[in-house]
Amino acid sequence: MYQKYLTGLFLTFIIVRVSVAQTPKSDNHFELEVDPIAFILNGYSAHVGYQSGHFRWDVGVYGIEVPSSFSGYDNFKIKSNGGGVKMDYLFQKRKGLLLGIESNISNERVSPKSNPDNDITKTFTNISLSMRVGYRWMLGSKSRGYKGLYIFPWVSFLSFNLNPQSAYIQGQEYKQKMLSFFPTVHFGYSF
Repeated sequence: MYQKYLTGLFLTFIIVRVSVAQTPKSDNHFELEVDPIAFILNGYSAHVGYQSGHFRWDVGVYGIEVPSSFSGYDNFKIKSNGGGVKMDYLFQKRKGLLLGIESNISNERVSPKSNPDNDITKTFTNISLSMRVGYRWMLGSKSRGYKGLYIFPWVSFLSFNLNPQSAYIQGQEYKQKMLSFFPTVHFGYSF
């Protein structure tokens, strides 16, 4: 299911790219992004974005070890990895405030911290839909069209897990939240 979802997202991205290429040339460009917080949390992050006018699309993959301060579970080790697609509207081209929507699919592996071998692990597949808001600071000069490095803090809010699940692991209940939020900061390069 995970591979079909990512294939569908990739094909959607290609279709959007081809349809945008049919329009007159404007400030259409690609972007590459990473989330350093994911690396700090023993994970990874890689995103490819494409912007046409005020609209921006993003396809990415990520993985993190969820801190107990964020999950609310001190007794479980939680690892999450997945991929998703985002669509944003920028009020100014390339920089400034943006609003968007996103959809992600991820695998969440939960194991008790009390079991050093982690041989009792439950895996959940999550599908989520979210709204997001952020602000992009372009570090490139205006004379170069703001091409170059940028900093992009954003928060995913009203994030709905479409299939929340629960399980008992070594007699302790783990229950996924239906509604959550996710703040982060991305660093990127705009071509």
